[in-house]
Amino acid sequence: MTGSDIRVRGWGFDAVECRQPCNDAASRALGALILGKPLVCEIHHYSHSRPVAQCWQGETDIGAAMIGGGHAREACRFSGNAYGTCAPDGG
Repeated sequence: MTGSDIRVRGWGFDAVECRQPCNDAASRALGALILGKPLVCEIHHYSHSRPVAQCWQGETDIGAAMIGGGHAREACRFSGNAYGTCAPDGG
């Protein structure tokens, strides 16, 4: 899609949800990465009628940046250890 504003769920990482403590820092970090910037996203599947997508802003993988910045953890159950932080048992 070009020139579209759509809501997606981030693939491969879990960030703090809106109603949980510390979400302000995670929200600010995500905003700094994506707000007003073009993204390229690869949709992996749909959940609750929304696409679950891995997205990049330029060369920056949004999931990797959020995990690397300490604002999210890898969703090992879904990511297949794509970001290299999962324990050998998948957790």
